[in-house]
Amino acid sequence: MRLGSAAAGLTVWSGALLSSLCCLLPLAVIVLGLGSGAFMAVTIRRRHGVLP
Repeated sequence: MRLGSAAAGLTVWSGALLSSLCCLLPLAVIVLGLGSGAFMAVTIRRRHGVLP
């Protein structure tokens, strides 16, 4: 394998990774947000008749 083709492959893979971040980062935020909301719903004690 030549050095030029290895560098080209690395450039292509890094470009693909960077371009996929626009879709993956918002999905990760949504998943983490929903996960923390479910965690809070389970762990926070609710008192009936008292406003939060």
